Amino acid sequence: MAGAVNYRVKAPRSSELASWMQFNGVRPGDVPYPSLIYVRSDGEAWWIEYAAYKRSPSGTLLYDAATETFPCEMRIAPMEYDPPMWWLVEEDETAPPESLEGPLLRRL
Repeated sequence: MAGAVNYRVKAPRSSELASWMQFNGVRPGDVPYPSLIYVRSDGEAWWIEYAAYKRSPSGTLLYDAATETFPCEMRIAPMEYDPPMWWLVEEDETAPPESLEGPLLRRL
């Protein structure tokens, strides 16, 4: 895609990161830690792509007892407020997406 830009957000988990996420419509408590957060553009629009815990219609976190994990899904939020540039690391758009499986999603 012409004009595509991909960045990985490389910022420590902090109140600043949580505030930036909230300003952009992302609930920080839904984002597993550690996890990958991306800022992407198609040359026209900017958005945030992130993993988030799945919730039931009532808002309760879902838990998979068989795998002892809290399932996650990829979500997208339009980016209204820019992050500090020092948080961003340019990504190769041909890089494979990161898996949502693994120990970081296991029950603590």
